[in-house]
Amino acid sequence: MPEDHHLSEANKITMKILSPQVSQVVMADDDVEECYILKTILYNLAPHIMVTTLHDGDRLLEFTKHMLPDLLFLDMNMSGGSGMQCLETIKKDPLLSRMPVIVYSNAGMQHQIDQAYRS
Repeated sequence: MPEDHHLSEANKITMKILSPQVSQVVMADDDVEECYILKTILYNLAPHIMVTTLHDGDRLLEFTKHMLPDLLFLDMNMSGGSGMQCLETIKKDPLLSRMPVIVYSNAGMQHQIDQAYRS
C-alpha cells in the first residue's frame, strides 16, 4: 500500500481514539514496556479511555468472549497465540469483526504488515 494511504489511515485512527465514543481499549502485547509506553500515550491523548492490557493471544480471545472493546491494539509477535492468528480469528467472527484493530510490531517485517492489511 502506498505510504500516503498509511498516513491517511493513521489520521482516521487518531481521530477515532480521541472521540468520546471510545471508552474501552484493549492492548494485546507480551512486552510490558511497550504496553506502558502505549498506555501513557493514550492517557495523555485521551484520559477518559480505560485501557486493559492482555499479554498473550489466548487471553485476548478469551476476553473478547465477554467484552467487546471499542478499539484493539494488537502486537503481531506475541506468545500464546500470535497476533496474526488472533486477527484472523477476530475477522472471521461476525461480532468481533466490527471491532477496529490497530496492528503493530517492533519487528518491522513488511510481509506481516501486508498480511494484516489483507486480513
